Amino acid sequence: MSNENYCECPYCAGRFEFEIDEFLFDELEAQNVVLFIGAGVSTENKTSAPHSLYVEIARVAGLNNSDLPFPDVVEKACAKPDGRFHFMQKVQHRFDYIQKFSDLRNRATRFFKELATMPYFETFITTNWDRYLEDICAAKPYVYDSDMRFWEVTGRKVLKIHGTIDDYSSIIASRTDYEECRNRLPSSLIGGKLKELLTTKTCVFVGYSLQDDDFLDIYEFVKQAHGKFPKTHYFVSPFDEKSEDDLLEKIHTDGTFFLETVKEHMCNKYCFLEDWVYDAAEEELIEVLHEHQDLWDSYDLQENPQVILSGMYQDGLIHALQMARDVRATGKFSDVHALRRRIFAYEDKIKEYRRRKSYSDVAYFRGFQNVLIAFAEALHSDWLPSPPRYFFAHCNEMDRDEFVSQLELLPDLHKAAFRECEKFVSRWPSDQKFVPQHSAWG
Repeated sequence: MSNENYCECPYCAGRFEFEIDEFLFDELEAQNVVLFIGAGVSTENKTSAPHSLYVEIARVAGLNNSDLPFPDVVEKACAKPDGRFHFMQKVQHRFDYIQKFSDLRNRATRFFKELATMPYFETFITTNWDRYLEDICAAKPYVYDSDMRFWEVTGRKVLKIHGTIDDYSSIIASRTDYEECRNRLPSSLIGGKLKELLTTKTCVFVGYSLQDDDFLDIYEFVKQAHGKFPKTHYFVSPFDEKSEDDLLEKIHTDGTFFLETVKEHMCNKYCFLEDWVYDAAEEELIEVLHEHQDLWDSYDLQENPQVILSGMYQDGLIHALQMARDVRATGKFSDVHALRRRIFAYEDKIKEYRRRKSYSDVAYFRGFQNVLIAFAEALHSDWLPSPPRYFFAHCNEMDRDEFVSQLELLPDLHKAAFRECEKFVSRWPSDQKFVPQHSAWG
């Protein structure tokens, strides 16, 4: 691939074409890669603010045009009366200002929105203080040694080794903070987990400069952790920086473009879905909600109890589509292998409910399962199949025309299912309109 980029706008300037070596592809495919994330892909990227936090704090410290490292600038700012308090005010104000404006927020979170739907990235390490990994990528934060008791809890996790904006006292910023952290890390549980990840996983550093104190401090820890069996790690940066370290492979490109390229490879070669499926699911959800409302508006359940099973089936469709929307941050609906496992699990559940003659549950979980099937069938396609919208126990799934034509025949096609629907109706006074709904429990 060419390493040239002809656009110099803030979004494209760093999007250099690059090649990923086979080892890194193998590690990605084995889901053995940990992202080590710095502020360069977050609030300190050049598109999210006209000047850096460094410039703001240098002004406070009276160090305009300073070339001191960031921790030393913070040290001097904190040495002033109430300096630490005012420093944290500056940090919080910067985060709040970016959050208030959707344009700035979108610029600061581009990397994380791309990352969210990549389920093969499960573990992150960061020196950032912001909450983007938690809020956009659904990662649980681990900040203190006491948090490590819960490391094995399922789901994404982020090791926040320099603290979090949620707790000002946890933040590592000044030179004194860095020295205390350096002394504490080797013997702490957080440091132990960091060492384990660095020696057993392939780390990709992104959002750093090779001159960053954050990076230099941590990378010294990396080299000490390896001992006699060093592991290759990668450094992604759009800056033309050279590294003489043979443990660090340089990938010259923008961090978000790196993720886009990895995602394209994983979607083309393996069973992962492209991000458009989530937008398609949103559109499908709107249509099903309209049809669901129309179902209840069109039929009197006292006269046509059999309609209830279609309503329960549509509840399953709706809940599954809502789940797809709500778990986009985890990428769980992007992994077709995981979807297929859930499809088979729901098949067992449906068989069990059918054995119990619980036909409302059969209808509900068939609807839920059909959304999973639609996602799985979208692999290597450019559209999301639309599941049928109606259901009855004997006929199974139907489109609207078939449902309308079969409506009067349904009670005789499956009498036990019809009796269950009648039992639902009998719980309500005949002059009172009601809408039965199936809970997501089951």
